[in-house]
Amino acid sequence: MKDINLTVISGRLTADPLFRETKNGKNFCYFGLASNNFFKKEDNWQKEPTFILVKCWNNLAVQSFESLKKGSQVVVYGKLKYSNIESNGETRKSINYIQAQKIDKVPKILIKEKDNELEDNNFSIKKKKVKQIVIDDQNLVSIEN
Repeated sequence: MKDINLTVISGRLTADPLFRETKNGKNFCYFGLASNNFFKKEDNWQKEPTFILVKCWNNLAVQSFESLKKGSQVVVYGKLKYSNIESNGETRKSINYIQAQKIDKVPKILIKEKDNELEDNNFSIKKKKVKQIVIDDQNLVSIEN
């Protein structure tokens, strides 16, 4: 059986993406991602963040650099990779990171409550609380409470 190396993680960028170019002219971009795990401890919910480095290449690197910023919420699909980094010719660091193959930006959703007046067949007026869900591109969807 072949090994499977598939990683899917969601979270928020910890800083603006950094864009670089290799000596051979290939574009790459990398950024930190914080993904929160929640667990209950003595009747209180606790948040435990996991921090991971994400790296992407070529067109995905350009798109990520242009459209993402600190705080953007994303879902990253890719492979878990391992690398050794040498600095000053001596120090060796080993890091795990995700090499992204696809990145989906999660739209910011804002929920507003609004009073709507509706008439029924008997001409009486009913008031209903309605929630409006406002999505980034200003499309509105109304749902009853």
